[in-house]
Amino acid sequence: MFREQNKNINEQDIEHLPVYTMMKDLEFINNPEVARKNEESENAPVKKPVSPENLTAAQKSSPFLNPVPTTGDSPIPPKKEFIDNWTDKTDRITISEKTPVLTDQAYSSEKSSKKPLLIILSVLLIFVIAGSGYYFWTAYQRTLKVVETTPITEPEPTPQPEPQPEPTITFSTDKPNYLSIDLTQGNNTAVKDALKNYLDKVSKSGITTPIEFAVTDTQNNPLKFSSFANSLGLKLSSSAMSSLAETFSLFIYNDQGNMRLGLSIDIKNDTLLKTVTAKEEPVLVSEIAPLFMDVTYTATATKFGKSTYAGADIRYINVISPQDLSVDYTIFEKKLLIGTTKMTLRSMIDYLSAKQPTPVSTTPATTGNPANTGSPDINQLSPNPPPAQ
Repeated sequence: MFREQNKNINEQDIEHLPVYTMMKDLEFINNPEVARKNEESENAPVKKPVSPENLTAAQKSSPFLNPVPTTGDSPIPPKKEFIDNWTDKTDRITISEKTPVLTDQAYSSEKSSKKPLLIILSVLLIFVIAGSGYYFWTAYQRTLKVVETTPITEPEPTPQPEPQPEPTITFSTDKPNYLSIDLTQGNNTAVKDALKNYLDKVSKSGITTPIEFAVTDTQNNPLKFSSFANSLGLKLSSSAMSSLAETFSLFIYNDQGNMRLGLSIDIKNDTLLKTVTAKEEPVLVSEIAPLFMDVTYTATATKFGKSTYAGADIRYINVISPQDLSVDYTIFEKKLLIGTTKMTLRSMIDYLSAKQPTPVSTTPATTGNPANTGSPDINQLSPNPPPAQ
């Protein structure tokens, strides 16, 4: 039913619908007051009388189509609040008549007029960037040249003290040298330490001939043999000590890297000494063991052999070997000579022979072991000890 009513109304009023064009918008912009009045007059409702003949029975009974009784023929004016709100809104969007309205052509021409300015600004910006880069590059190159040309002054090296060469240890090979021992400490270890110190010095000197030492105390007074034997720990019998004088010399010899000691003691009675030493041979190794300077050994042999060298009759026993450790002794030129290797004793004989005014015969002896003119191996000796001389 409502569709039929709307259809009839639309067909009757369609020719009275308002048509909006751009001309009205321009008029509103240029002269808003006049345009507003024209719009109000055009939009005013036009009341057309509805003929009852044209209405159907249902339309006649509808309250929407019955005419509303009015007090006059004039339409109801719009409320004042609506007019005020509309005026406020139009005031806010009112554009001055002097404001230019940009058309599409004007906008396009204005946009094209800005292109040269943008190009110029872009070119200037490129030149500024390029100039800045060139300036910094040249400044950097100048800095590099300054650094390259500036001589680098190295700090002067701190003078280092020149190493002082170790004092050359020199020993006389034809005269006695002094060897001082402190006997106030009263023990064998101190004397052994002093002797080991001199053994090390002779080894560093590189001398391979026997070196004679006159043993003294700290006041450079010559030591008696009895005092030296007691301080070192030698345990010779009283009979042997009574046959020996108090004057003596100590020898140090480098036997192919083995530093060995030797003794040269003056004799009071050589005949008595030969008899005493022959009786003490079984314990002689242990009696003079302090001369070995703590060389490790195992004493197994107790029988001495004999040999001759430079006219001297030698008695010997190999504690380890003739080159490493042995006890060789002889009575030569009224001295008791004791060596701790074969060559230690023989080098002492050569040294003392060179100091004698008359030459000593060096004809090798034909007695004893002909295959070994020195200290032969103990295993080659006869099971019976040789007769005492």
